[in-house]
Amino acid sequence: MFIVLEGLDGAGTTTQAERLAGMLTKKGRTVVRTQEPTGEGDIGQLLRRILKKEVKVSAEALQLLFCADRAEHLKNTVVPALERGAVVISDRYYFSTVAYGSLTIPDYEWLYQLNRLFLKPDLTFLLSVSPETCLERIRMQRCWRTF
Repeated sequence: MFIVLEGLDGAGTTTQAERLAGMLTKKGRTVVRTQEPTGEGDIGQLLRRILKKEVKVSAEALQLLFCADRAEHLKNTVVPALERGAVVISDRYYFSTVAYGSLTIPDYEWLYQLNRLFLKPDLTFLLSVSPETCLERIRMQRCWRTF
């Protein structure tokens, strides 16, 4: 089973993915926890640098890089784990790419076409948390990191 958790930054996708993985592991399931962007390999590392504003690329190039990272992620992590019978839990997937991409790219059809052939999750949870709560959580995380 391929499960994806989606939501705004600060919505708790990482926390909930960890909790779900822990619960399934306690029930005897083999679980692979993953995330997008991956941060693995050259493409994932470049994406992390772009998101930290260390490297600048066009909005279209960013979307293409997300797709390249996803293709490698599916090939190297997700599909092999599913073939072994594991439950794969991903903290974000192509829904986030399309949602965030639509903020800077007005051509939704282009975004959709880029992502339409990727493996569909069996289950997607959208964490509905207010933007105000998300921003407060992000501020709190930054405060804790300074200690």
